[in-house]
Amino acid sequence: MENLFIAETNRTPSVRLDSQTGTLEFSGHRCMPETSMIFFAPVNDWIAKYIKTTSNKKTEVIFKLEYYNTSSSKSFIDIFKALEKLAIDGKQVILRWFYEADDEDMEQNADDMKDSLRYIQVEKITYSQNQ
Repeated sequence: MENLFIAETNRTPSVRLDSQTGTLEFSGHRCMPETSMIFFAPVNDWIAKYIKTTSNKKTEVIFKLEYYNTSSSKSFIDIFKALEKLAIDGKQVILRWFYEADDEDMEQNADDMKDSLRYIQVEKITYSQNQ
C-alpha cells in the first residue's frame, strides 16, 4: 500500500499517512479547507484501505493543529471512529493530541475526543510555541 502525503497550505494541514510504520500525522497551523469533503476524500479512501489491509499491531495518530473548523472536526471524528475498528480487532491505536500549553480550546477538544472514542487511547501532550 502506498503512503499518502498532502503538503500544508495556508488553509489545510500537512497530512502524512505511512502504512509501513502505522503513523498517521495531521499537523500544521490550521485546517479550514473550502470544501472539507473534497480535501478529506483521499484521506478517507486511504484510511479505509489501511484498515482492511494493515498487519501493523499498532497505529499511532499524531494530531498537532492550532485550529480546525467545524466541518473539519466532523471529518476528523469520522477518521478516528473508523480507526476504532482496528482497536476492536485487538490492535493498539493511540491518538497523540498535541496542543499549546495555554490553548484551552484545543485541550477541551482533546478531552471531547477522549470522551467520544471508546476504543482508542488518547494522550494529551502540551508543547510551547517554541517547540
